[in-house]
Amino acid sequence: MTDRWFAQVERLLFGLMLAVPALLGVTLISIAHTFAHDSLAHDLVRDLGVASFVSVIITVVIELYARNRLQAEIRSGVIEA
Repeated sequence: MTDRWFAQVERLLFGLMLAVPALLGVTLISIAHTFAHDSLAHDLVRDLGVASFVSVIITVVIELYARNRLQAEIRSGVIEA
């Protein structure tokens, strides 16, 4: 029972850790449009928003790859046993 609860909390926290930077990125990109397009603030805020959003995408891709590799390793260990 405790393990199941812990897994659910862990999944929720991981989702929040991805949702917060993604929303921050979208918010920064939206805020960047309020500045003049030729200003440094526009470019800086926009680039920070894009970097934040891209970091979430890269994290998801790496986590999916790592999970698939771990599952493949577990399967090969079970087959060899």
